[in-house]
Parts: sequence; C-alpha cells; structure tokens
Amino acid sequence: MKILKNANVTIKAINNFTDLGFVPTMGGLHKGHISLIRESQKKCKKTLVSIYINPKQFNNKSDFTNYPRNIKKDLNLLKKLRVNYVFIPNSKDTNSMKVFSDKFVVAHRANHDVSKIENLNLEEMLKLKYINISNRKRGASVVEMEMQKMQLQPEIALRAQHYLVTPEIVRSSDLCLLCAETFAKKHGLSYIELPFKVPALEQYLIWHNSDNNDGSHIWMRNLIAESFKEVGLTSS
Repeated sequence: MKILKNANVTIKAINNFTDLGFVPTMGGLHKGHISLIRESQKKCKKTLVSIYINPKQFNNKSDFTNYPRNIKKDLNLLKKLRVNYVFIPNSKDTNSMKVFSDKFVVAHRANHDVSKIENLNLEEMLKLKYINISNRKRGASVVEMEMQKMQLQPEIALRAQHYLVTPEIVRSSDLCLLCAETFAKKHGLSYIELPFKVPALEQYLIWHNSDNNDGSHIWMRNLIAESFKEVGLTSS
C-alpha cells in the first residue's frame, strides 16, 4: 500500500491506470466505507482511498477541531484490506468555492396539523414523527445532530435510502421531513421554519492549487457554479 500526500505525486502514480476505483472519505472508517472499498476492488484493478477532513464542511471551528481523527487506525485497516493507494492531502494545498447554501425546514403534507401552528416550538416539534434519509440503518442527519447536542431526539418512524422517494411519502402520510427549503419547494411540499438555529446546508467545490489557472478546470468550476444558480441554489 502506497501512502501519497502530494497531488502531483498522486497523479503520476495513478496516471497509467485506466481501471481505478476511488473511495473518498473523511477518515473514521466504518462498515460503510469497507463495503465501498470491497465493491471497488471487485470492479477495478486498483483502488485509491482518500482521507481528507474538509474544514469548509464545519460551521463551528470547535466541531472541526473535535472531529474524531485516528489516522493510524485507518491506515492499518486499509492495509489489511489491501488497498493500493491512500491519498492524504493537506488543506494548504487545496482551494474551494461555495456553490450551495440553504436552510433546513420541517416539510409536511398540505393540511397537516403542524400547518396550523404559527410559531413551531421544540416541544411541538418533538411530537412529530419523521422520515429519515440515510443509506445506512443508523445515522443522524445534521438537524438530528444539532438536537442531540441539546439532549433531544426526534422520533424517526421510517428510514428511506434516497430523497427521491420521500416527497410522495410525505404527501400521503403524517410523516414530516427535515430537509433543505429548496428541496421542499421543488417538490411542492408545505414547510415550516425550525424553532432553533441549525448550520446551513452547504456544498463546496474543492480542487488542488495547481489547477487554479487551468483553463479547462476554470471552465468546469464556473459551469458547476452556474448550474446551481440556475436551480436557485445560489451561494451566499
């Protein structure tokens, strides 16, 4: 297993491979990561795993500082899995652009009892039943994690693996969905503001500094940013 910490060295190492699987992670490897790695190994001759904790994904610096890190344990696991390459980039070598920023809301069907509440409070929010979107049997959403910090836990009545199946479920039941305001609007769902502050849902483009002035890279970055703007997901 080769450990790579420089983008240019990584490019040279994998440049000749036409059958390469890539599994991006933030470390803290678990069964979900292992499943993706094994799937990559089945389908590809070589597998590259990255470990990068992006500071831009954290609204609070304390959350980034306290994010669990155990690189030694992760590397030992990857070695046992016979991963070919591990890329561990440095934040100083990367640049970023925010392309998505949206607030979370409680989405619900039309004429739901919650729609009669003018100002939703925490007690009323906890009485609602929710559908959780996750590709795992367990795992909290951003809003759930913020509630857990307050020693609160919403009632998850149903788990779905993909957002696309949830609008119809919400429209035809009393279940509510914690989602982005744009998502609720796009699918014609009624929604109400959260009764507490939650970090915005944000997405960033991240690239290596060596691509800052690359014409094709600049074109692609701008194209992606414009695509978000066209659907109303403008950065703030």
